[in-house]
Amino acid sequence: MNPVIHALERLDQVATCQEAVTDLLIPETDLHVVNRDRLAGLLAFLDVERQLAREQLTVALASGKVVGIRSAK
Repeated sequence: MNPVIHALERLDQVATCQEAVTDLLIPETDLHVVNRDRLAGLLAFLDVERQLAREQLTVALASGKVVGIRSAK
C-alpha cells in the first residue's frame, strides 16, 4: 500500500476515534445519541493496536535483546 494513503487513512481513523471519545465525554442529555459507528471504530482501532503491540512484544522477547525495561510513567 502507498505509505501516503496509509498515513491518511490512519489519520482519519484516529480522528474518528477522537470524535467517539468526545461523544462519550461530552454527551447529549440522551446517551442514545452517541454515534455507535464511531464507538465501534474506536474499539476496533484499539483492538488492532493491542494486537500490534502484542506482536511487537513477542518479537522483542524472542530476539533475546530485551535490556532494561523502564516504566512509561
